[in-house]
Order: sequence, then structure tokens, then C-alpha cells
Amino acid sequence: MFELKKLQKKVNKKIKKQYHALEERFLGIEDTLYTSLEDRLASLEEKFDRVVDLLEKQAAATAESKPEKSEKKKVKKQKEDSSAESITNKSDKSETLNKETKGGGEKTSSKKAGKKNTAGRISKQKTSVAKRIEKAAARDLTQLRGIGEKMSEQLHANDIHTLAQIAGMTSKDVAAMDKKISSFSARYERYDWGNEAKKLV
Repeated sequence: MFELKKLQKKVNKKIKKQYHALEERFLGIEDTLYTSLEDRLASLEEKFDRVVDLLEKQAAATAESKPEKSEKKKVKKQKEDSSAESITNKSDKSETLNKETKGGGEKTSSKKAGKKNTAGRISKQKTSVAKRIEKAAARDLTQLRGIGEKMSEQLHANDIHTLAQIAGMTSKDVAAMDKKISSFSARYERYDWGNEAKKLV
């Protein structure tokens, strides 16, 4: 009888060791996948920011180049008209120049207003995109170390959709969630999800 109990203890210890070894391997694989996904997300965000900046610069350059070309043509035309009119009639020259100057000022002001409107639209679009990215990031639970796609899906299925919800979880909430999701409580404590989520909110 004593030998049987001793054998059971050995078997239990062996099973526990194998379980812990498998758990460590699983967590290692999960951490590797999480790190890879996090790097890819950071890379995509960086590329997106570059595209937005490039579009903004191109729009600004286009808005600046058009008024400059138009102004050069106006100046050239004004000189030609001025030269022709000075030969025939000095008084007509003065009147024509006044009209052209007035008309040029109105066109320049309208183009400046158009440039401001373009810059304003770009700024609003960039702000809107930034807000969408911020909302998406708040719902991306995989930002937390130890939460992969599968765990994220399980949390969403149990009405945990944002980092703020994880940050606000009490010990009772964690215990209740552990009954719904296997090993949730152990991972919550191991990865310190509560405090990590608060840093990201």
C-alpha cells in the first residue's frame, strides 16, 4: 500500500513537470507571435504616417506652385501691356495698370483662401484618421503582452472590448472571468494586465 502511494506521488510530480514544461513552451510561442504582430503593427503605423505626411506635402506644394506660376504670367503680361501703352498714351497706361493691379489682388486673395481651405481639409482628414487609429488601438487587446488573437476573441466574446475595461477589472471580475476563460487569472497576474492596460489608456 505504501509503495502504491509513493508511486502515485512520483507519477503526479512527473505529470506536473510535463504540464509546466508544456505551459512554458506555449507561453514562449505566444510571446514570439505577439512580438512579431506588435512589430508588424508598428511598421504599418509608421508607413501610414509617412503616406499621410507625403500627401500633405504634395498638396501644399501643388497649392503653392499654382499661384507662383499665375503671378509670373501676370507680371509678364503687365510689363508687355505697360510697354505698349506707354508708347501711345501715358494716361491710358496708368488706368490699365490700376485695373490690372486691382484684378490681380482679388485673384491672389482668392487663391490664398483656396490654399487655406486645402490645408484645412488636409488637417481635418489627418485628425479624423488619427482618431480612427486611436479608437482601433483602444479596442486592440493584443497590445497587452500575453494576449494573442485567440485570447482577444475570447475576451470580446465575454464583453471585454477595450483596454479600459481590463484596466478597471477588480479581483472579483478577474475571478469571474477565470471561470469563463481557462487560466485567465494566472495570466492576468503573470503579465500584470491591469497596470499595463492603465499605461496604454
